[in-house]
Amino acid sequence: NFQIWERGATAAQSIPAGERDEYFPTLTTENLSGSSSADGNDGTADPIRRQLLARARDNNELVSSQPHLLIVGGLGFNIWNPVYRFGSPIATLEDRRKNLIGYAGMAIRISDMIESILRSLTETPLNIYVTDPNAASSNRLIYWRPSHSRQESAEVPTETNLRSGVHWEGAITIAHQRWSVLVTSATPL
Repeated sequence: NFQIWERGATAAQSIPAGERDEYFPTLTTENLSGSSSADGNDGTADPIRRQLLARARDNNELVSSQPHLLIVGGLGFNIWNPVYRFGSPIATLEDRRKNLIGYAGMAIRISDMIESILRSLTETPLNIYVTDPNAASSNRLIYWRPSHSRQESAEVPTETNLRSGVHWEGAITIAHQRWSVLVTSATPL
């Protein structure tokens, strides 16, 4: 009883997929968090996602979305790689469009990804602030990790406050998405 669906007016609402020339639903998910499944969700329902999938298909490249609320919960992003008919030519744009059979994709919860990277730094007194510089100023923050050495509740600081003291600033790029990273010490230097 497989059904193709898309998000409704809210991120939590799902509705039957609208009429389109082609669909690219999620066929199966490996959901490690135990939250709701994305099976049946049509990747071409959202115009921005449809453009990303077309770019992946046309250029035979890995693409990623901007951070957004994931169907499986939490703030994250999706990555997709085109999958073409085995043994078929993909040298030209026409070949790639004709021989596309789908996409291999992944939803990545940002906090889970960064926490797994930082797991070995549990005793390090660092505050880590990750932003999406392409987002509106009110939506730039995508991850905040206060130092584990803090005893009080850590209020999320502003980028301006973090930059006013001693800090390190750099960038990370994941499949064409570039994020800013600010790191400060929780202990005086």
